Amino acid sequence: MLQNNHEWGDNWNGEDLSIYSLDDPELPSGKLLAIESASHSRSDPHSPAYSESHSNMEDEHVGPSNLKDALRPASITSELSSLQLSKDQTGFRAAEAYIRPSPIFTNGSLTHHGFDLRNCTFTMSLVAKEKAVRGDQPTEIYLPDFHFPDIQSVVSVSSGEWTIDHAEIDSVKIQRLRWWHPDGKQEIKIQGVKRKPGDLTKVSGEDLTYLEQCQRGACTIM
Repeated sequence: MLQNNHEWGDNWNGEDLSIYSLDDPELPSGKLLAIESASHSRSDPHSPAYSESHSNMEDEHVGPSNLKDALRPASITSELSSLQLSKDQTGFRAAEAYIRPSPIFTNGSLTHHGFDLRNCTFTMSLVAKEKAVRGDQPTEIYLPDFHFPDIQSVVSVSSGEWTIDHAEIDSVKIQRLRWWHPDGKQEIKIQGVKRKPGDLTKVSGEDLTYLEQCQRGACTIM
């Protein structure tokens, strides 16, 4: 899986549907926004570029002789695009949907936890048998910095103290939240940031998330 690329992808129905691909950047960066915007303007009916392109296309006649070329699907190439980022940035697709926070260690019995993608909010409740103090094993939560940048996350706890730090587990550096809480029923709520799909440069609570865009459109399950 870690070696998947466009050349050796599944290529089902002419598509590479693997989640991970070395030929895709980690997530589209702000450096590509200007280029992508210019490209998208040609498909925007309200754009002058669209009108110019559309008028040129009206002069072209599609008939039996050129029908095959007109309907020719886009090809998948194993060659890296000139717009790709550095090689150390590996590729992930729809990361917003499947990168989620989760408990690592619970000091007590876990009663509930969940992640609300629409509002980018993680909630968890537990029942602790004994109080955790500094030096003891706290409750730990994996907190992906994609959704929860440490300086932009808002944490609310029923009681106790918490910190956000980074740890290396099996040679992988992760962001985690450590929570020292008393015994009894405890709750925590962590509010992250909502992003537009693939846009790491602009973060706003008013932006539409991946889920919201899907719900507004005509999504079809095949």
